[in-house]
Amino acid sequence: MVLAVIVGQLLWVVVGTFVFFAVVFSIASSFDFDDMSSNNAVDIDVEQDIILEITSDIIITDGPTGDDLELQDFELHSLQFIGLHDVLRALDYASTHDPVKAVSLETSMLLLSPADLQTLRSALKKFKLSGKKIYAYADNYFQGSYLISSVADEMYVHPMGDIYLRGLGIQGLYFKEFFDEIGVDIDVIRVGKYKSAAENFSSSKMTDPTREEYTALLNDIWDSFTPQVCEDRKLDERAFNASVDRLDAFIPADAIEKKLIDGVRSEISYKEYIDETYPENQRISLSDYALFVKKETISLSSDRIALVYANGEIVDAQNVGDNMIGMNLIDILNDLKDRKKVKAIVLRVNSPGGSAMMSDKIWEVVEQVKEDKPVVVSMGSYAASGGYYISAGADYIFAEPQTITGSIGVIMMTLSAEALRKKFNIASDEVATHKNANLPGITHKLPKLWRKKIDERVKDIYDIFLDRVAVGRGMEKKDVHEIAQGRVWSGVRAQKMGLIDELGTLDDAIDYAADMAELDDYTLIEYPKYENSLNRFLNSISKNIREAVLPKSLQIIEKQVSPVLKKMSETGLPVYQLRLPPQYELNLR
Repeated sequence: MVLAVIVGQLLWVVVGTFVFFAVVFSIASSFDFDDMSSNNAVDIDVEQDIILEITSDIIITDGPTGDDLELQDFELHSLQFIGLHDVLRALDYASTHDPVKAVSLETSMLLLSPADLQTLRSALKKFKLSGKKIYAYADNYFQGSYLISSVADEMYVHPMGDIYLRGLGIQGLYFKEFFDEIGVDIDVIRVGKYKSAAENFSSSKMTDPTREEYTALLNDIWDSFTPQVCEDRKLDERAFNASVDRLDAFIPADAIEKKLIDGVRSEISYKEYIDETYPENQRISLSDYALFVKKETISLSSDRIALVYANGEIVDAQNVGDNMIGMNLIDILNDLKDRKKVKAIVLRVNSPGGSAMMSDKIWEVVEQVKEDKPVVVSMGSYAASGGYYISAGADYIFAEPQTITGSIGVIMMTLSAEALRKKFNIASDEVATHKNANLPGITHKLPKLWRKKIDERVKDIYDIFLDRVAVGRGMEKKDVHEIAQGRVWSGVRAQKMGLIDELGTLDDAIDYAADMAELDDYTLIEYPKYENSLNRFLNSISKNIREAVLPKSLQIIEKQVSPVLKKMSETGLPVYQLRLPPQYELNLR
């Protein structure tokens, strides 16, 4: 156990040093408190034409916006933060708001998942179908921004710009030989041949089941976007995919010839073109307009629908951060259960899973809440493994076509540094009343008896998981097992298999909850609550800074190995996990 602490602390020192200096450098070089301004006061002249601008300065997050009456966004220099639901509400309002004449997309890179990209694209398409125009410009188009901008009536790139339209891919790093070399033995016990959450530690390459499931997932996501792009760009799907293979979009002249874009313009030329098309317009950022819309559409109804965000990893903890799920979610649901004015709950899930224990506790609370009021789940980017576990019992489940869900399986990982200990001549001694009292532990390899017991326990937890899904989805347990086994599915396939009810957006889920509660008018309240915008900002950037600064290998170790080491060093007990693998990165850039 002492060695576990040493190894764990060593990892945290390395990882923590990178993060610490990244944060210090970031704040010292670019954080100016005097420049922070609230967007609480927005001056919009409704007598003048409005061009809504969506730029790379706008950071769209799938989470609560803070105050129920005000959009508590702020600026750090030019950065503006806005919730995805506020984006949808603003674009919907703009489609029938006469002063709004067009949307101008000026985004090179959008830090959104495929599911959130689809949600935004659908909202823009609805705006376009109202008869209003959408224009797009970028210095460079990365894949996500291209998929969004292709909805535009006219699409331009800078003459010196590139267009990175190359298809989707997943890459993984594998550490088995590295850990073998340093003397760390990792034992992975799992149920489900597709359950690959620790595969990068137990294998030297991608296994065939993993390759199979991720190939299918990538094809589902790409195939869901392709018809939309081709419809709006008036392209043949086969020709479009051939262009992607040939990288035709990379050179602007070739992209124009293949009708992937409409032309080249500098940013100044593009803005002048918009001004010529709409003389005397006022440019309003989407975040400012969203605040305006929020104030214009305040409901006075005492009936409420609660929108509860379940974002992040599921952990066994009482006090957790904004990007983790634990007792905080249970406390919120219990509180809402007892509030008479709350007539329905929409649970917005963005979680790869985590603790089996906490997942079951949340599932149980959802079952209790359902006795008093409807619970509708809206799956965001991913609601897999433990994320699916907490969703399975809902009255109704929505997901986007590109949502990553399923992964119904269980995994447990133990680490042994016995060889490492011997390599550095670190002695180990012990006393005990029984022969297994000090096991499992990091100083010894996992004994056969312990492995047998853990294997039985993992199978038992998987069996409970199947029961929860079977009851929640009205399926036979054997049928759930057939589509489970740890495999991830796209939202499209999940619907066909009965794991979700309907493909739809967050707004669709809210509308459905209102229908279930028989509400024509209601006030939407969001949870969890945040104290202020500064705290929200600091929490939101921590993940991005870590991913930008840490080498990929250290990110993987930090995400998966460090928590296991920490738990084992604290308790000496195995850690049962229901989670997606963090080692694979879906390339949308």
